[in-house]
Amino acid sequence: MEAAFCVASLEEALARHGRPEIFNMDQGSQFISLEFTGVLAAASVSIRMDGKGA
Repeated sequence: MEAAFCVASLEEALARHGRPEIFNMDQGSQFISLEFTGVLAAASVSIRMDGKGA
């Protein structure tokens, strides 16, 4: 899965559903990318990460 797809999906979800207080995710490369975490930081969303998947 590409980071750009995840960023676009995240932006759409934020626009439709508003800002969550916490976003929980695994440590997949698309989720820890600067693009993805930057969108969350700009929206003042706290980031929580689970352990890296197999």
